[in-house]
Amino acid sequence: MKFNRQCSSCHAQFYVPPTTLADEQAFCPQCGSKTTVVTSHPDEAVKPIRAGNRFRQRGMPGWGLALGIASLIACALPQLGLVLSIMGLVLSAQALRRRYAGFAITASVMCGLGIVVNTIVYIQALSIHLNPLESTNTSSPGIDATKKDQGFGLRKSELALSAATIYGDWIEEDMFDDDSIAWSGSAGVYSESDGLLYLVTNAHCLGLEELLAADDATDGRPEIKEYGMTVVFASGVELPVLSFGLLDDDIDIAFLTVDASKVRNGKDYVMLPFDKTATFVEGDEVVVVGSPRDLAGTQPFGRISALRNQQTAKQSYRIIQTDAAINPGNSGGPLFLRREDRYVCIGINTSKIVGADNLGFAIDASVIFNSNSIFWSSATAEALREWLENR
Repeated sequence: MKFNRQCSSCHAQFYVPPTTLADEQAFCPQCGSKTTVVTSHPDEAVKPIRAGNRFRQRGMPGWGLALGIASLIACALPQLGLVLSIMGLVLSAQALRRRYAGFAITASVMCGLGIVVNTIVYIQALSIHLNPLESTNTSSPGIDATKKDQGFGLRKSELALSAATIYGDWIEEDMFDDDSIAWSGSAGVYSESDGLLYLVTNAHCLGLEELLAADDATDGRPEIKEYGMTVVFASGVELPVLSFGLLDDDIDIAFLTVDASKVRNGKDYVMLPFDKTATFVEGDEVVVVGSPRDLAGTQPFGRISALRNQQTAKQSYRIIQTDAAINPGNSGGPLFLRREDRYVCIGINTSKIVGADNLGFAIDASVIFNSNSIFWSSATAEALREWLENR
């Protein structure tokens, strides 16, 4: 049978009598569409629809639905999700006026939902990137002389992170038998700048006094063969000391630097919360933090026993006497004052009286605030040899 009409919507073929052929708006008997295509002659057969056309009718909304679902699954990567959903919407829209319009509408809705969801996710990710949330940190970013509120200081649970352990050793070359020594101490982080982490400790924790006294020659200069120090943080991370600094005064305070990129505040250490405005008297509760006899994280509690004045050629400072246990290895660690449920650093532990009980001493942290001149040197044997030559 010959067909002289073909529906432009569903492409169905049918025959219309010649008497009605002029009515170009005849209804399609299959889909009811008014739009039809008329052949050039009533008896001319319409070309049959190829199978590929039917496949495209069903396939385009199917691909659109699949891409819409995929865009929702890929919302963790919003850029990819947006691309998939837009592609799916384009494919689905091409089939909206065809035989499978209902299927195409479903696919379009799914793709539209994918666009909305991925746009929201992308905007949220962009806002987080442009405005990152600042993490809450109760420790000081460094030595700060401004007045602190009641919430300033470390919590008790953070005290263990406040002190790191120092290990050092050197070898001094002699004619017959080399001299060598190894030692340990404590230190606390007080600042970070230009990729370096700064720690405060005692000058005697550098081992320089023993090194200068080790020379057996007449020139008074030791032949330094090896010298080095490492810092082991409370988390166990070990870093070499890059340089050390000494005050331009006869005070047992020194400074160290290590690579700041290898450790993280709050995980490997906490900044010492110095407060220049802190006031304290005899009887106030304090806690010593350090590594006595390599026992890292030790926290003996006690009270301030006395405040004693000391004088150097350039300044006066206070020594804080405490009955909290200070033992070898505590040197250089922080002394904290308890203030309600917080702890602020008020001193650097330095010594004890051997043979006596409960007689420990710390240098008032105000020394650090008042010191302007610090002499720095690389913590290597080569740098120390050069320093000794220029003394």
